[in-house]
Amino acid sequence: TPDVISKDPLMLYPGNIQGRHIHEDGPRGCYLITVDADQKTSYEFKPVQNIVWKCEEVNIEKTSTLLELVDLLSDRSEEGLANLTNGEKGIVTRWRLTGSSPLYHELTISDKVEEVKEILIERFFTQSPFMFPETIRLSVKPVLERSEFLSQESFITDFLRLAERGKDDNQLKTELLGMLNQPLSNRMIRKYCTEKNERELLEILEES
Repeated sequence: TPDVISKDPLMLYPGNIQGRHIHEDGPRGCYLITVDADQKTSYEFKPVQNIVWKCEEVNIEKTSTLLELVDLLSDRSEEGLANLTNGEKGIVTRWRLTGSSPLYHELTISDKVEEVKEILIERFFTQSPFMFPETIRLSVKPVLERSEFLSQESFITDFLRLAERGKDDNQLKTELLGMLNQPLSNRMIRKYCTEKNERELLEILEES
């Protein structure tokens, strides 16, 4: 990733000139450095990538049908393509859908996400410049008030209370991380899994 390491003395890290996968998203290029007659140095980042990798969060709280979802993602695609300014060939996008949505059950218990992806591929991948949806990931929630559950006595209520406690209780966080990472004591499992940290634990609790 391009970075200005130091301004005095000037130290620049240009990064690579083309993102190779979704974790190398955003502009990629080089720095144009100018030194004037008084040896004053200035610099400007110049993007040169052919393909732009993008990660975007899309809140779908107000989206109630699959057609509306396709239209929403299509609008985002057209907006991204319109903002290309360096002659790029296209965009590869990973969307993360968020929010409490009426579509929660339809998206999480069926193949509807793949259907939406296929529609977008058919609509945008053949044009120039193109847009390709790498994945559509779900971080959506059902349209339910957490307070309604917390006022009841049920397994869900107990779980929600425990999850809330886990956000601030350091001892509980340590215990939960120990449980999550216990399988890593197996040498074979360590080849395919990495140790979870506190941030990832809080994300798991929130998603759960």
